[in-house]
Amino acid sequence: MSEVDRWKISPEELESRQKLKKVKEQIEARPTSLECPYCGGLNAEGLPFCCDTLRHAVIAILTGKRMEKIQEAQSRYVN
Repeated sequence: MSEVDRWKISPEELESRQKLKKVKEQIEARPTSLECPYCGGLNAEGLPFCCDTLRHAVIAILTGKRMEKIQEAQSRYVN
């Protein structure tokens, strides 16, 4: 496998990344509802998620944001 082939992204992977990015952008915009890129549903605040895939995506994004904040706090006290 060449170096170029190693970095190629499959169409499925690209689509998956785009959907996750759409969820992240909606969370960062702080809407009152999320438009699901996975099943097309609309999730109003306070209601259960329309699908497990969206629920997992939201959990992954919020966990990542929390980890970033923890790393920022650690770097302030380590340096």
